[in-house]
Amino acid sequence: MFEQVRQAMDRLRGVVAELDPARLDGRQARRLVEEFAAIERLAGAGKALAMRRVEATRAWADSGSFRDAAAWLAATGGTTVGHARATVETSAHLEEFPETEAALRGGELSEVQVNEVVSAARSDPSAERLLLDSAKRDGIRGLKDQCARVRAGACVDEAERYQRDPRRAVATSLAGRRRNRPHRHARARRCHGSGHVCAPAI
Repeated sequence: MFEQVRQAMDRLRGVVAELDPARLDGRQARRLVEEFAAIERLAGAGKALAMRRVEATRAWADSGSFRDAAAWLAATGGTTVGHARATVETSAHLEEFPETEAALRGGELSEVQVNEVVSAARSDPSAERLLLDSAKRDGIRGLKDQCARVRAGACVDEAERYQRDPRRAVATSLAGRRRNRPHRHARARRCHGSGHVCAPAI
């Protein structure tokens, strides 16, 4: 596997080194941008998939005095810690969403798209297909709007469950906390990406 990746990287590096945009017409340039974008999506998929194991084994700690896996990934990829942290979170929960993982492996989702889809789907797993359709159709802004609606809906649903049956709603909320592994001192679960409390303090 590593040899295949190195060979692909060497060939791509050679293509980029010899690239002369002035020799391309508009259509050729557009096609080349599309191909490079597809390569970028596949590279992001490989990074997210491998990151799951890096985090699980704490291999990032062997690479220097980094605070956590996100700090290491940010330094490795030349990105912000916030973006890297979203990737780490996505990689940790990707297995919970098989359709999303399949789309990622197929090069259909960018890093930004998969981070948004997984984050929102954790609030409402039944919305996974809706979110994937939005990723294909609506662009990043539209996808973020759809994610916000899914999170808001999950908050409303949980509040209504609590009103109907407080004990059962609390038990459901606790089970969700264990699945999503939030901070152990958190006193109230909040919808991902929002400031709204979705359940009362326990």
